[in-house]
Amino acid sequence: MKKLLLFILYFILISKTSAQDFVSWDSKKIILDNQAIRREINIDSLQWNGFTTKALKIMGDDKSYTTPNNLEFYFEANDLVCTGKSKWEILSIKKVNDHLKGNGVSITLRSKEPRLLNLEISVIYMLYPELPLIRKRIEFKNTGSEELKIESVDVENFTLPWGDTHLKTLHNYARNETLGPYKGNWYDPAVIVHNIAGNCGVVLGNEAPGVVKRTTVVTDGKTVTIGLNHKNEGYGIRKWLKMNEGWSTPWAFIALYHNTEQPYDAINTVVNDYVRKHMGIRLAEIKNKPTFVYNTWIPFWGDINEKMMYELIDANYECGIKEFIIDAGWATTKEPFPGEKNDKWEWMLTLGDWKINPVKFPNGFKPIFDYLKAKGMKPGLWISMATATKASTLFKTHPEWFVQDENGNPAFLHDESGNPNQLTACLGSGYYDYIKEVILKFVKEYGLEFIKLDLSIVTSAYRYNAKTAGCFAQNHAYHKDHEESYLALYERCFQLFDELHREAPDLFIDCTFETLGKLQLVDFEMLKHAEGNWLSNFEDPQPQESWRIRQMAWWRSPMIPATSLVIGNTLIEDTKDEFVLNSLAGTLPILLGDPRKLTVEERANIKNWADWLQALQDKYDFMMYRQELPGFGEPSNGFWDGWARINTDTKAGGIIGIFRHNSIENERTILIPYLLPHKTYIILQGKQKKLLIKATGKDLAERGFKITLEKKYDSAILEVKLDK
Repeated sequence: MKKLLLFILYFILISKTSAQDFVSWDSKKIILDNQAIRREINIDSLQWNGFTTKALKIMGDDKSYTTPNNLEFYFEANDLVCTGKSKWEILSIKKVNDHLKGNGVSITLRSKEPRLLNLEISVIYMLYPELPLIRKRIEFKNTGSEELKIESVDVENFTLPWGDTHLKTLHNYARNETLGPYKGNWYDPAVIVHNIAGNCGVVLGNEAPGVVKRTTVVTDGKTVTIGLNHKNEGYGIRKWLKMNEGWSTPWAFIALYHNTEQPYDAINTVVNDYVRKHMGIRLAEIKNKPTFVYNTWIPFWGDINEKMMYELIDANYECGIKEFIIDAGWATTKEPFPGEKNDKWEWMLTLGDWKINPVKFPNGFKPIFDYLKAKGMKPGLWISMATATKASTLFKTHPEWFVQDENGNPAFLHDESGNPNQLTACLGSGYYDYIKEVILKFVKEYGLEFIKLDLSIVTSAYRYNAKTAGCFAQNHAYHKDHEESYLALYERCFQLFDELHREAPDLFIDCTFETLGKLQLVDFEMLKHAEGNWLSNFEDPQPQESWRIRQMAWWRSPMIPATSLVIGNTLIEDTKDEFVLNSLAGTLPILLGDPRKLTVEERANIKNWADWLQALQDKYDFMMYRQELPGFGEPSNGFWDGWARINTDTKAGGIIGIFRHNSIENERTILIPYLLPHKTYIILQGKQKKLLIKATGKDLAERGFKITLEKKYDSAILEVKLDK
């Protein structure tokens, strides 16, 4: 009894000394409350038999968004199921915070299961100012001498108070709808579960990388989960912990909303603000964001040389290009591969040693990049993260550094080309230090400010069997087996990005969808370590290609910051029509093609547009923002589409993109709901700054204004300016 009283006294004292705006606790419960969201977690000081969320509420709505009977979390340790209702001893409760204005609580538990006495976990909850959102992760620690196996992790596992007949799920970047049970995949960084009858719901955010994320909705009729793939599933995740070793899961988050029939509003507002301000994405940390980029990939397909680079630099400079990226085709191995063909894929057989091809570039890169920088342009370079050829000195010297298939043979993860001379190196081996040194050498020697890191490292965008992904090697330092390799390879990739940024803080890293592992894949975890993602390669005639680029940007944003979306392959020759340029303004504008084909006047017109867009960026910093326009949906043939890029922090303005794509209508009403209601704004059209309207933010949100576009394929960029 004396021991019990002392423990209760301990809780009372620590609650008083550790209480803060967002967290408080006593011997019965923990309260998370930032005046926007409230979560009550029960703890039983008499029996110490676990804890669970009792209530989850949003400000202004007294009902709970969960039921008391939930598991809180789920995982398997050495094949034993562990949940919040398992037998735990609470070791400590302490406040935590981060550098992104988050604060919350860490609850450290020790298992009382006789076979898991060496298991400790810390469950961490984090809240942020004014957001109805709670972030969560679990930290594991093995305090014993025997290895501990962790699998099938749900960071969040709780039940909903409404049944499956009253909800719809928005998935695939919350753009598709489905009724009934749903099991998510890599295209679900956030899923919305909407209560149709109550006009409210919950956003399930999953910050796990690539193909390892798993989010489920009422697969048992009532439970939602956020976490990692379970064992015996495709890309099932396993983590082995040695003595005194720890491991943290990726973050998950839940956000609540109410009083709306438009559930995607929660993405436009709460999730958008959280990602931009509090998630810790790289784009938020770099001051000078790229606004107009050129890449050599199309139409040259790697057939590039020194003379061509000087010609392209000159032509792009006249077009107002700010960054110039040399893509594939520059590298060679020490010994050319016997029988290699001089075709557009020849460069794939020259990777691994990262030597500059002396035939194509007899003077190396330094004079080219010096010439480029003298014109005020930023240099960039393409490098494959892990692809090499058997002819490379790398493979001949270190064959043990390469991914192994289930038979123990060196493997090529990227595609099913069947070429036995192409291989994938393993970032869980000594190769990590090698490729880091290669990349840093180029960054430092040539002052690179943009680097495109490409091709498969974990799994392929073009293969669909988990057994042809990951690494089966059992002697690589960072994964014990195949199941542990999936997450380990992502973690090593992002650790590499972080170490590159420590050496070069302003480096823009473009991590392609092929590196993440699935078609057109981009997600939250990537955003914390890389600034951009080469999202797709469209090669359609105009105006179809511009439509597809706008459509892809719509699919991924505003959940994913638009400036991280690097969408190819618009040819610079096609930008004679401003419709094409305006379509690019909704993402990170990137051009390919051959600017040497343009006349002096055509180059000057593109530069005029580029300088105008840069001036707007300098004025409003719109590149960090993108929102939906009311009444405009997915870009489709025969309709209008549009977007807003309003700085919702300063409310000083931004830009609006409006597109008529083969519609029979020539007029639409524009509403802008992201401004200060009682302030006056001026709306100007195009570089000519044609005045459209002067009105208050309230009028622009509620009544709007009309715009006319005369051609069936037409567009306009509008400047939204606070009238001071």
